Amino acid sequence: MRSARIALALVLALAITSPVLAADKCCPAKKKAPPCPATQRIDKITAGLTLTDAQKKSLTALKKEYGPKLTAAIKQCDVTTPEQKKAAAEARKEAKAAGKKGKEVQQAVDAAVKLTAEQKTKMADTHKKVGCLDKELKQKVLALLTPEQKDQLKKAAKAKKACAK
Repeated sequence: MRSARIALALVLALAITSPVLAADKCCPAKKKAPPCPATQRIDKITAGLTLTDAQKKSLTALKKEYGPKLTAAIKQCDVTTPEQKKAAAEARKEAKAAGKKGKEVQQAVDAAVKLTAEQKTKMADTHKKVGCLDKELKQKVLALLTPEQKDQLKKAAKAKKACAK
């Protein structure tokens, strides 16, 4: 009798949840908006820190200021044509299938894409621009932190380096 109740409960639970699961599979997945690059960078810098309300407010303002700038600069980095993107995807897939990792995969992709000199210079310029914006943002974030918070960041960085070795 008890096992019949348990079996009935399981069947009911399955009957209730199966339409929900089926709805997820049949409906196309909604694409999430890509995360704001400024938010990602600020969150990475301030991870593990206890921030005051004033600091949080200032960081929100920085996210709003640098978010559009970084997004635009990152979009400019994409100088490849659709054909080059297709070649890169195929080269990446083949390299991973061959067991390559990291730099080896990137080298295979670079060889397949064959960027023109103009594309290379444009990409280098935009990478510099993104780097400058990153550096600016980091300096402004660090300027908002207290000396104790900066010490916490330094200790965390040293611990991370020690673990990497």
